[in-house]
Amino acid sequence: MKTCKSSIVYLLMFAGIVFASCNNSNPDNNDSGLAEYSVLVYGNAGGGMDRIMESAFEKSIPVMTSEKVRLAILYKYGKDSTMQTQDDGTEKMEYTFSGKYADPGQLVFFELNNKTDLSQLREASVTWPDFELFDPACLAAALDTLKKRMPAKQYILIIYGHGGGFDENADYPKEWRKDVSGRRRAVLYDEWFRTGYRSESEGMNMYELTEALGETEIENLKAIFFHNCLMGNMETLDNIYPYADYLLTSMHALAGNSILLVELLKALYQNTDFEQAAMQMFKTAVPSWREDYHSDDEDVNGDINLIKASEFPKLEPLFEKLAKRLIELYPTQKEAIDRAADKTYKICKSYNFFDALDYADKVAAETGDEQLKLIADDIRDTFRKVIIHSEGVHLNKEAPLDNFTLSIVLTDKEGYNKQTHWGYTFANAYSFTGFDLMTNWGDWLNTCTHAPTGNPTGQPL
Repeated sequence: MKTCKSSIVYLLMFAGIVFASCNNSNPDNNDSGLAEYSVLVYGNAGGGMDRIMESAFEKSIPVMTSEKVRLAILYKYGKDSTMQTQDDGTEKMEYTFSGKYADPGQLVFFELNNKTDLSQLREASVTWPDFELFDPACLAAALDTLKKRMPAKQYILIIYGHGGGFDENADYPKEWRKDVSGRRRAVLYDEWFRTGYRSESEGMNMYELTEALGETEIENLKAIFFHNCLMGNMETLDNIYPYADYLLTSMHALAGNSILLVELLKALYQNTDFEQAAMQMFKTAVPSWREDYHSDDEDVNGDINLIKASEFPKLEPLFEKLAKRLIELYPTQKEAIDRAADKTYKICKSYNFFDALDYADKVAAETGDEQLKLIADDIRDTFRKVIIHSEGVHLNKEAPLDNFTLSIVLTDKEGYNKQTHWGYTFANAYSFTGFDLMTNWGDWLNTCTHAPTGNPTGQPL
């Protein structure tokens, strides 16, 4: 494990978690004295969006009525300004800080319950902008502290902030990079650290997340909730699924409303079975959550899925078959396969992420190939087992898709072999993903000579 200034981190965490906790007169625990659930929210949304995290604080306080469910928050407040790149290439500082309870760069780590006084946060916290949220040791230490100070039958990790899905400029072993500071969003970005590329924020990548999950003393997480954008992708989740029983994730940009978190906490009090709690969260939260996708400028699509992690690996051999068959057919069915790619649902304009099942359906339909039809049917049946519940927002009339699954990367051979900003290629990064190791999907990307264009696209992001 990396050190992450470990002695200071542990001292801070052991002291900080005590703040704002209380001994409730009615803990409502079981006979063992353990909470049913202990939940860790870990993140950084940035100075302009700290108000969203604080809204989650405020709305969660009345929910936390006993120690049957316990909630720890490790949150790093954002900057009081952000550097914006203008259309002419110049940079302009914009002041956006929106926090009420702490100052820019303060690190708060506390237990939140129905007696928490948020007005104490500023004085009880540490100003520590160089605390590295993306360091695996920091997350592992936070999870270990959760287990030591808030022991429970079941543990849940909620990553709260900004995600970017699979990112070839981030998801690569950092020790092999020519420029070790070359980190971007990936799983979670930290606003206080900047890369040398367009001043983008550095992020935790999928390998750092899996390292943290492998090092923590918590042997098994009941769930990982990616309360951030674009994380419902095959490439990232194939690395993450072994570390939790359930995954909550969205392949779109996820609405920032705190309603999902708050309603999940309520449901955990009423259900010892996590799957039932998640289903209750969907029932109570979704109507309000959907409203966040309406916009004055453009209505967009969105999704949130509950994934049963043990079923996820059943997708791997099917996408291996899909990649192999596409490679076999491409010399004679190039036009049909390229046409199918152009018709496949694209998640966002700025990313090469496409709905995986829709792609399988489209290539089967356009080629008329019986093997592809069987593969697509098998993928559909397996997704029904992997995604045990899905909620979708279908507001973009130009991009209709009745049901969303998970996203998958599509690109052409030229794009696949393009060098990244940090001295290696897209192919180098992709070849390290568990998904490519299990499916050889990169072989198909290295064969296809057509980059999808003109796709129906759900969001303008």
